[in-house]
Amino acid sequence: MASFTRTDISIPSAMPGWALDAWLYAPQHQGDRALPVIVMAHGWSCTKRMGLSVYAEIFAARGYAVVVFDYRRWGASDGTPRHILLPAEQVEDFRTVIKWARQQPQFDAQRVVVWGTSFGGGHAITIASDLATNPAAAIAQCPYTGTIPTVHPLSLLKTTALGFLDVGLGAFNATLGLVDVGLGLLGFGLGFLRVPALGPLYMPAAGPPGSCAGLTTPSAEAGIRARQGEDSDWVNEINASCLLSTLFYKPRAAAAQITCPTLVLAPTEDEECPVAGARAVAGAGETVELVEFAGAAHFEIYPFEKHYEAALQAQIDFLARHVPV
Repeated sequence: MASFTRTDISIPSAMPGWALDAWLYAPQHQGDRALPVIVMAHGWSCTKRMGLSVYAEIFAARGYAVVVFDYRRWGASDGTPRHILLPAEQVEDFRTVIKWARQQPQFDAQRVVVWGTSFGGGHAITIASDLATNPAAAIAQCPYTGTIPTVHPLSLLKTTALGFLDVGLGAFNATLGLVDVGLGLLGFGLGFLRVPALGPLYMPAAGPPGSCAGLTTPSAEAGIRARQGEDSDWVNEINASCLLSTLFYKPRAAAAQITCPTLVLAPTEDEECPVAGARAVAGAGETVELVEFAGAAHFEIYPFEKHYEAALQAQIDFLARHVPV
């Protein structure tokens, strides 16, 4: 029999009317004590149904509360257009869920842990460096730090062109809207500029080298697809302009501001999130603990892969030292 319960919850996001869909895991025998809580989210284009329950169940069985959520526009959370990746928006969602957790009487507001993997691992580093959010600890698994993976030249050309086209169409549509509103305010009210909104341009979130996709390393598409279970809600699409916003998103830039205990798990042969970035974070942050996995690829520290048990044990040991139950 499971030693924890799972409850579906809905958390209002920073966007009025949009809610973040989440799972709340809680130990069955909590007693009167306020629980430490781990706030978790996934990485590039992935949702909470893609393996995060494995971690949440293990942590909950050890006495932690866990909140696993989907970002706006992804998974079961609200938000349109769908499958739009905006780093600042996703970081804001993390902050929203952390704030929500601190407001719940069953949780210890001073013992909130932020946990992210891959692109979400970058968000965990960003949150750890944010003195206003001030988590008790952070775990960043194979994190994106702003170090761009090696990209096939043909993929780079295709995705860059599509990304700029996506941004251009968005700016064009926004300009039409402003002109139309202005004419309306002047009393014309003809509405002749009211055209259907131009939606974002999409590309696959992951594809083979040389293709036009968000991730085109040799292991990316297969690695993400391997995270899918029977109930997966993953769709292989992402907005083309995400690559431009990602280019300027560098979680490692503020690593020197990290004051909370932070665990960074880094496969040394990571093609998607090169280990050099993780090492830079560890070198900049005095409270950062780096655990490297020699010879491991990005996806090999995920559940049931070659280095999963060692990576999981490192997390359990880290939590026991810094945020004991």
